[in-house]
Amino acid sequence: MADALQVPFRTWFNYENGCTIPAPSILRFIELTRANPHWLLTGRGPKYQLTAAAN
Repeated sequence: MADALQVPFRTWFNYENGCTIPAPSILRFIELTRANPHWLLTGRGPKYQLTAAAN
């Protein structure tokens, strides 16, 4: 994940251990993982965003 976010491994390790994640990194994380922002904030609802059906 550190490589995908283009941050050093140690930085990602710090994020996983409770350091605040800067907005650009969390936005990229959401984009890469399709994590549901509401779930990340509250722990409620689906963990992942549903994709829209193709027409």
